[in-house]
Amino acid sequence: MISIILGEPIECGVEREVFEETGVRAHFRGVLAFTYDKNFRFEHGDVYFVCLMSLDENEKDQK
Repeated sequence: MISIILGEPIECGVEREVFEETGVRAHFRGVLAFTYDKNFRFEHGDVYFVCLMSLDENEKDQK
């Protein structure tokens, strides 16, 4: 599970987190689905997104 900074655009946060967790650069293409959990863990509820990503063209050459 990744964490997007409050106020950070989804596309930026997802690209950043994919790179931080995998070392692979990928581009955000869209949101496929989302849901939420209203049971607050902290001060805010949780929102979950399933995103479509594509591999950066430069990554294909490196792998």
